[in-house]
Amino acid sequence: RTAAQLLLSLLAADDCARFARAAAPLLRDGPPPALQPHGRAARNWSWLHAAAAQGAAAILQWLLSPGVLRGPAGSPERRAGDGRTPLHMAAEHRHAGSADCASLEALVRSGAIVTTPRKPDGLTAAHLCCAADCARCLRLLLQRAPHLVDVPCRGRGEQPLHVAARCGSLECIGACCFHGTRVDVAARGSVHEPSPLHLACVHSPSRRAVRLLLERHA
Repeated sequence: RTAAQLLLSLLAADDCARFARAAAPLLRDGPPPALQPHGRAARNWSWLHAAAAQGAAAILQWLLSPGVLRGPAGSPERRAGDGRTPLHMAAEHRHAGSADCASLEALVRSGAIVTTPRKPDGLTAAHLCCAADCARCLRLLLQRAPHLVDVPCRGRGEQPLHVAARCGSLECIGACCFHGTRVDVAARGSVHEPSPLHLACVHSPSRRAVRLLLERHA
């Protein structure tokens, strides 16, 4: 097994102690190609991106420790070639367990700017958490920046509540409402664009999302 294959398996297992020993000689050079995606996303791909993409919370926290990564490679604001920061990757990960929330929390604690939009669509980490149906991470972001609940993305102009309604994420709908978002706001603020209730009626896999929005006076 090659060194890159070993590192990939350690990332997948989130084995921080063994990863730290194996990766230490390579940290100055960035992840090897086997740990990078194909295409333009590989540009500026850092160890933080690699750990966030694998949901390796313990390894990510170690990488964020003072002195482990130096210069731009250690910045949680570094964008990969496709416009994503490590925070975006942690937010859009599968959220199958608590590790993904721990990854996002570690990045937020390290000073990652939670309002940074993903390029080119302008989705924030809050939008991505709603799409991933992770209310725990969404609440963490909104505690840091409550105004995120009203930030529209580019293109569709949707706020996080629109995404939560489309995906039928009941807890995320509740979190957005708790932080004061308007349940009747249309995308782009236009009467010709869909509201969260419209999106829930057409796209949501759960009728309970429609009922919840109606209960919130949508």
